Parts: sequence; C-alpha cells; structure tokens
Amino acid sequence: MRQLVSLTINRNSARKSPYYLITVWTLIISVFLFYGLSSQVRLEIWGLLLLTFALLSLPPIVAALQNRFDIFEPLYLWMALWLYLFCFRPLFSVLEGTIVLETYFSKALVISIIGLIYFYIGYFSRVGRQLAFRLPLIEGPYSSRVLRIDALAVAGLALTLLVAFIQASGGFTAYFSVPHKQGGRYMDASTIFSTAYVWQAHEMLIPASFLLYQNALERRKAGSFPLFMFFSLLAFYLFSGERDYTFDMIVSMFVFHYLRRGKRPSLIQISIIAGMLFVILGLLPVYRMYFHLGADLFQIAAINPKEALIGQALETHPSGDEFTAYTTTVALFPDYINYGYGRAYLQLFIHWIPRPLWPSKPGFENRPDYINNPINPIGAGYSDTILGDFYSQFGVIAVILGMFISGVLWKTLYCYYKRSPTSPFTQLLYTITLPTVLIYIAQSPHAWISQYPFFIFPVISAFLIARRKRQ
Repeated sequence: MRQLVSLTINRNSARKSPYYLITVWTLIISVFLFYGLSSQVRLEIWGLLLLTFALLSLPPIVAALQNRFDIFEPLYLWMALWLYLFCFRPLFSVLEGTIVLETYFSKALVISIIGLIYFYIGYFSRVGRQLAFRLPLIEGPYSSRVLRIDALAVAGLALTLLVAFIQASGGFTAYFSVPHKQGGRYMDASTIFSTAYVWQAHEMLIPASFLLYQNALERRKAGSFPLFMFFSLLAFYLFSGERDYTFDMIVSMFVFHYLRRGKRPSLIQISIIAGMLFVILGLLPVYRMYFHLGADLFQIAAINPKEALIGQALETHPSGDEFTAYTTTVALFPDYINYGYGRAYLQLFIHWIPRPLWPSKPGFENRPDYINNPINPIGAGYSDTILGDFYSQFGVIAVILGMFISGVLWKTLYCYYKRSPTSPFTQLLYTITLPTVLIYIAQSPHAWISQYPFFIFPVISAFLIARRKRQ
C-alpha cells in the first residue's frame, strides 16, 4: 500500500531551506539597496520594487521555518510568476532605462502591491479551506476498464474535432503554412467550426493523455501509447508556438510524477525544470513565427539563441511585454476609456452558447478604443495580466475584490487536493489544475474561466462514470 503523501519537506531539507532562503533574500535586498541609492531613477520606484520582493519572500521563508513548505502549493507557483511579471520585468526596464509610460509606472507598482496583499488576505483566510471541505469528493472503487474507454472516447472526440477544424480551415497544408495560430483564424463565424467547442476541443487531449497514462501505471503497464500521445501533443503545441499549453504539459507531467510517488522534488530537480521552462518559453515567441511549412531556414539559422532569449525574457518590449500591457491599462482607464464594469465577466454567461446559434455573439477581443488610443505603446491587443484585467473593470476596487476572491479560489483548489492526496482522482485533477496558474495570472481570470472546464471536465466525467459502472 502506497504511503500517505507527505506535504512537508524532509527534515534535512527543512533545516537547510530557511537558511538558503534567508541568505538569497539578504543578497537580493542588498543589490536592490545598492542600485536604488546609486541610481538616478526616482527612489520611490526602487522602494516599491523592494517592497514587492519582500512581500513575495515572506511566505516561503515563514513556511520553511515552520517546516510546512510544500513546493506544489499553488501559492509558490503564483509567487514565482508574480515575481517575474511584476517585479523583475519592471526592474529590468529600470536598469535598462527603458521605462514605458513613466508617469504611470509607480501607480502600476502600487496597485500590484495592493493586489498582492489582498490575494494573501484571501488565501490565508479560512474561507478557502471551508469551501474545499464542502465540495464532494469522487472516492471509492472504480472500473479501470470504463475509465480507459471514457478517456479514449474523449481523446477521439477531441482529435476528430481538431482535424475537422483544420480541414475546414483549408486543410493541413494551408493550416500549417501560416505562423503562430493564424490557421483558421479568419473562418466564417456562421459555420459550426467557428465555435469554441470545436477549435478549443484540443485542450481536452491534455487530461485525456494523463487519464490514459495514470490508468496504464495502475495496471502496471508501460504506458507507451499515452506517452506517445503526450509527446505528440507537446510537439504540436511547440510547433504551433503555444507557450501556455507547452507550460501546462511540462509542469503537469513533472507534478504528476511526484504526486504519484508521494514525494517532493529536490532543489536541483526544481532548478532543472525551471531552467528548461525559462529557455523554452523564452525562445518560443522568437522562433514560432518560423514554425510553419515553407519557412526560410536561413532566417531561422541567423537567429542568435542567446541574444533572442535575453531580449525576449528580460528586456522591455514596447510592442507587448506583460508589465507594459498592464501599465498601459492603468494609463488608459478611466481617463481615456470607461471602465468595463464587469462586462468581460458577464460575457462568460453567454460564452457557452455555440456561435453558430448566435453568429453576432460578443467576443472577448480587445476594444478598438484600447488598441487605437494614441498613448497606447503596444498598438495591438495583448494579455494585460490579472491586474490589468481587474483594473479595467472598476479600478482599484475591482483589483481588491478580484484578488481576494482569487486567493480564496486557489486555496480552495489546494485544500481540496489535500483532503485526499493519495486518491487518483484528486491527484489527476490537481495535476491538471496547478499549471493553469500561468493562464490565470499572465492572461486573465476570465480567460482561465473560459478554458478551465475543457481541462477538468474529462477528468471529472471519467471518474464519475467509472465509479458508477463499478457500483
């Protein structure tokens, strides 16, 4: 019988981790202070960046000191992404002297700190834990055969819809002859293939592949077919230039491996996977414009990977890095554009109506007055992050409310997993859920809400059907 999963790090690691964290924290604080006192940039900007880093550092240090640090708790993935998007990104723009919309830069940092504080308030409140224990668990024996058939049916349906969409877009050659997600983009909205139930169905292949792999391992099989399916899907997402799905698949496999073993990865293993993700996700936006049939191989060979990685991952991009997009939102709303007053979230209630039944259904595209505004340095629609998404609805009030609810939500998802950490259902559900933090923060919560059901529905339905058949 598998041992109960330990949600804390081992004793030796527990003794060492706080001292490593405190040492690194002290060194980074010292660098912040050195540059802040010697820089010509306004001191309040350095102070705000320092405060952001300090707020992000406290939870893991406190947890490690109390011997309850769990690397797979969503709080730490959330904090790592927050550190990159709302601390390191603006920090590099300060060091480069390429601050965009400097008038609003400090305001954007202040709002990010307010949002982070209210996320903590929601996350560390008792609300999430109480909600998690009210949600039903799918437990008990289930039919392995029925689960496998259900997963194959989901995979077959998703693959069929993906192939149908590609064919309706002009066929495989036409679809893969244009770069990054251009295939099928301009399809007639009145056709059945324009609905998200078709073009978004490929997302169900991710949970289906994990369902089949988990099922194979429980039957003591090698799992060759599920692994082939997994890596084929990963290759498809890499060729399509899909950073979010690539991140989801790599992190999900990493998390799934350790959850099944009832262990947690070492610092070296975490560093390896983090470095690999940094390189892949950093280079993918550079190379994906050439990932199509008929691409000029000489242009690809002319790219310097090192310069491309540094330029994409660290340098400021007026044409669209996340912090610039968020600062632009702070600058535009409400002085130039009226608040959305929750329209983006009200649209979620009609999002599930198939577009062929309502061809004129409002979409989630960026508004023309945002894209064409003369002070917008981006000049196009872009993911304005969780903060920009909330702020555009009703300013700081929406940020406070939205971040508090976000904290409660992610604590609920984590506590739900902790209720039964050895259950195949909760392990797989959490495996699929945890990496979607990237979509939630880097894109927007309403984008996450529109995609998350495609990830969890195959898992929930498979276990429900398999359990009922066994009963």
